[in-house]
Amino acid sequence: MKKYKFKLENVLKYRGVIEKLAKNDYLKELSKLNYEKDKLQNMYKIRNQIIERFNPLDKSSFNSIELVFFNNYLKQLIYLIEEQKKIIKEQENVVKKRFDEWNEKRKELKVLEKLKEKDFKAWLKEFDKEEQKFVDDIFVGKYVRGMKNEE
Repeated sequence: MKKYKFKLENVLKYRGVIEKLAKNDYLKELSKLNYEKDKLQNMYKIRNQIIERFNPLDKSSFNSIELVFFNNYLKQLIYLIEEQKKIIKEQENVVKKRFDEWNEKRKELKVLEKLKEKDFKAWLKEFDKEEQKFVDDIFVGKYVRGMKNEE
């Protein structure tokens, strides 16, 4: 009996490569999203440090020039924080899209893997039938030879 060979093996390998590429794209975009979120967290830390440094209750801690400078800096930082939130929202949409694409590729690959499994089970069944037929032929041959020897 021949060795098992899945007719769509090349297609299965191709789909496996496509699925891995889709997964890599997803992970790359997820990494970008995490980077953007880290940037936002750093902006929040800087903002909090500025607010902490210039406590309006402690008037001796700053002069008017510093106050104007840090007020402008804080306004800019708040604007950048809002822009960063927009960037994160866009990146989340890209990550969702990449995840959906990867999920679709995984489903396609899974379908082919199940098809291969089903084909292999059918092949095993056919192999068992042929093996049983062979064993039956041997048994019949021995039985016939045993009948001839008795005569």
